[in-house]
Amino acid sequence: MCGHTAGVSGKKYIGETVRRLETKMKEHRDACQKGTHEKSALAEHALENHHPIKWEKATVIDQARTHKELLLKEAIHIRLQHPLKGTATRVNRRQPATSGDTT
Repeated sequence: MCGHTAGVSGKKYIGETVRRLETKMKEHRDACQKGTHEKSALAEHALENHHPIKWEKATVIDQARTHKELLLKEAIHIRLQHPLKGTATRVNRRQPATSGDTT
């Protein structure tokens, strides 16, 4: 099950959980109120960026039968919210060694 919460900033949070939506939102809300965000990416974003969360906007946007399917659907929904921009660039490609470089 994926939850979706819209904040004042217009940004959307997508996360996976196997628990009821109400349970997951209560955990996020408690983390925001207590200022503890170690287990809540939503609380961390809200606290660091001073974004109030519209808790009443939380909805179930998809369901899955297996954990693997759940993670795949979460990734798909995140990608749909944040499509890749521009063209791919080189990543982790070793550059030629320069003079004096021992690596």
